[in-house]
Parts: sequence; C-alpha cells; structure tokens
Amino acid sequence: GADAQISAFDTSESVNVVDQAFSPIFTISKTEKQAHSYGISAIQWYPFDTGMFVSGSFDKVIKVWDTNALSVVCEFQMEEKIYDIDMSPVSTRHVLGAAGSGDQKISLCDVKSATAAHTLVGHRESVFSVKWSPSNEYLLATGSLDRTVRLWDIRSAHACLLVLDQHNANNRPEISKHNKVSVTATSHNGAVT
Repeated sequence: GADAQISAFDTSESVNVVDQAFSPIFTISKTEKQAHSYGISAIQWYPFDTGMFVSGSFDKVIKVWDTNALSVVCEFQMEEKIYDIDMSPVSTRHVLGAAGSGDQKISLCDVKSATAAHTLVGHRESVFSVKWSPSNEYLLATGSLDRTVRLWDIRSAHACLLVLDQHNANNRPEISKHNKVSVTATSHNGAVT
C-alpha cells in the first residue's frame, strides 16, 4: 500500500469473511532490501503461476516476485511513477505486462526475457488504467488523465485502434493516410482511472 509494504492473505478457507480477521501469509516491508521504496500503486498475481506476482510503485519500478523465495525475479525501471499494471489472463503467445505511468506512455514489459518490449504512445497525459482483453491476448484498453479511453492492438505498428473522447467526438469513422479506419466516440468528463 501507501507504506510500500506488501502482504498476502489466504482467504480460501474463510466461511464468514465479515467477522474474520486474517493474518498475512507473508509480508514484505519497506525495510527489506528488495522492497519498493515508495507507495505501491498496483499489484497482480501472475495469471499462469500462482507462485508469482507483479507489483508497481511510485518509485518508478515494476517488480516480478517469486512467492516461494520472497525475492524479486526481475524488475523494470520506468521513467515515471507507475499507476497501474496488468497481465493478460489469456495470453498463449506472449508474457507481456502492461504498465500505465506518469509519462503518457504504456510500457509493455516482457516478463520472460526481463526486457521492456515496446511502448505505446498516444495519450496526452498520465495513464492511470491498463487492462488486457479477457478474450484476446493482443487487445489492450487504457484510460488516462487526458479523459480518453484507447483500445490498442499490440501487433500493429499503428497500434491505437479506437479513441473514446467525449468532448472531441465526431462519431464518424476517419480514414488515415495509412488507410486505417479510426473512430472517435464518447468517454468520460474526468480522468479515466
């Protein structure tokens, strides 16, 4: 959380969640060598291996953790604070984590090779929300302080498929110079988080 501490709890055997106090299975405190140095803004279990999870922080670092050893397997240094991370729940051809941050970019981090694989550019302000499609491993939705939601196909050189922007919507398709169809539709009045 805000104190840069990570704790994991087992709630699988709970009958009455309202009245039950849970004790952590493990805790990684800020004082430990591999811990984050600032508040943790995002955390997610690795979808295909429950012995791993990914965390992102305001310290500009994404860490992939091994729960068995309670150690960092790999980490990615970003240019700005991390606001959100997501791993595709259906991916069979890539092991990419998507990260939204304060630098207007979406970073695609390859957990298998421990490298930053690609960057998606298009938002005009901080990216607060990233979410992979639950049915297509190549589609990613992002939300930003610029008040837009964008849909991306990470296989394409012109990755942005759709921009949802309430105040600049023309609601008709446009053809770009690359013969790509782009549609602007409605989104939100405020930041998309």
